[in-house]
Amino acid sequence: MRGAANSHPTVDLKIPQPWEPTSVLEIANAQGTESRDVTRVIYQAFLTPNIVQRIGKGDRSPEFNSKKLLSVATLPLDWADQRKVLGF
Repeated sequence: MRGAANSHPTVDLKIPQPWEPTSVLEIANAQGTESRDVTRVIYQAFLTPNIVQRIGKGDRSPEFNSKKLLSVATLPLDWADQRKVLGF
C-alpha cells in the first residue's frame, strides 16, 4: 500500500496523442506493465481521502493490503460504500 500512502498517485502516461484507451489491458500494454498494476493505480487514485490518510498513518487493519483492494470486483465511487467494502 505504499502508493496509497503518498496521497493520490499520479501516472505519467507517455503515449502519443490523440489516444483513447478502451481497456485497462490496452493501457497496460502501452505502458509495458500488467493490467493488475494499472488497476491498482486506478483504484488508489479513487480512494476516499480519509482512507488514504489512515493508510499513510498506518491506521488500518493488518488484513488490508493491495491484494484486498484488488479483490474488490468494482471499487465503489461512493466514499461511505468504500469504507464499508474495504473495512474502514
